[in-house]
Amino acid sequence: MKLSMNLVSLRKDPLEERLKAIAEAGFEGVGLWVSDVDEYCNAGGKLEILAALLKELKLEVPEICALGGWHLVEDKTQVKAEVERIGRMCKDLGINKTVVICPVAWEAEAPLENSVNDYKELCNMGKEWGLIMGLEFLGMRKGINNPVSAWEIVKEAGCENGGVVVDVFHLLKGGGKPADLLSIPGTGIALVHFNDIPADRPLDSLTDADRLLPGEGVAPLRELLENLKQVGYEGWFSIEIFNPQHQARPPLEVCKEAIERAKGLLI
Repeated sequence: MKLSMNLVSLRKDPLEERLKAIAEAGFEGVGLWVSDVDEYCNAGGKLEILAALLKELKLEVPEICALGGWHLVEDKTQVKAEVERIGRMCKDLGINKTVVICPVAWEAEAPLENSVNDYKELCNMGKEWGLIMGLEFLGMRKGINNPVSAWEIVKEAGCENGGVVVDVFHLLKGGGKPADLLSIPGTGIALVHFNDIPADRPLDSLTDADRLLPGEGVAPLRELLENLKQVGYEGWFSIEIFNPQHQARPPLEVCKEAIERAKGLLI
């Protein structure tokens, strides 16, 4: 199992410095955000230089965050343009078969057929660029907020470059259980966002800012990991938290703590 650090987990130091901290701590991958790459380029950075740094640091890019606005939208002109932009960016950075995180931020139930058609269209957009379109359910939403309903969409769409993004926080926030993962084949999971939840707050009051590093809280992570192993998941575990306390700390310090905690769970 390979570990990646998502950039959102770290203080907004210069991108090069965050990448170096991630690599020095021992991570094999980094979760990039389109916004971080845009900021880097707007400040005068060049994609070829960034590509060379990723290669030098031996960092893979298992995920690109994030692509929204595709679900239940009739005019997908802007979505198609953004997929193409991400595809070109990945090509320039030498990134192959990365997972584009595609959240479903819908506040109501929708006919399954509509969601399937939209997702299938999205996957077709990404296919020509070699992108895996990872459908991420959001636990705080009223619509698609759990892995079972997300998998139903992915399964019905039947796209080779499709898959569910399982985020521990969203799974628990949406009322899901570790056992829910047993209904999804490992090949149907595109990526796992690895994080934890605190013990001193009720689940329904938690927000993204309350996320903790894996092993720092009370989420049933060992059961989740065992179930992922049982269904044959062999992909990436990306540490993604939005916790301002960790985001205020030196990136290398956070990365070292994160990888030590995560490896303790993955053994």
